[in-house]
Amino acid sequence: VFAANPALAADPEALANAAGEGRESFVRLMLRYHPDLPRNVQFPSWSVGAKTRELNELLFQHGMKANAPDWMGATALHHLAGSGNVEKATWFLDHDADLHARDEDLCSTPLGWAAKFGRKAMIELLLQRGARPNLPDDPPWATPLAWATRRGHSEVAELLRRHGAR
Repeated sequence: VFAANPALAADPEALANAAGEGRESFVRLMLRYHPDLPRNVQFPSWSVGAKTRELNELLFQHGMKANAPDWMGATALHHLAGSGNVEKATWFLDHDADLHARDEDLCSTPLGWAAKFGRKAMIELLLQRGARPNLPDDPPWATPLAWATRRGHSEVAELLRRHGAR
């Protein structure tokens, strides 16, 4: 079908769905016709990144951007932090995902998203990778510590305080 009509392979949404489901052969087929397609891929928040590390690496090699924001400014790292997917977050961090990107909805960094949802292991990863618990332009209500405290995640709040959060 793609040989007859290569334009059909120029579908970033189809690429995101195939990659998210781990359909490597279909992803490779699409890339044969449109090798730069990953530059435009937007993964839905419920399926961030490809299913496997190898498939993510393939997409990164073809131009997938670790910091591509969604319509509200949230990056893959925001969504992965909120869901607690440490493994995939590590893959994106290895490709220079921005630890301090701020979305427009929660006005928070990935560390803030992890704190909001009580993702202690994610917070440990982000702090280890250099995430700062306080940024000069943080809205007071949107800091990681504010989210953890408001949501009742006392262990997370204490971990953040030990790392200088205020």
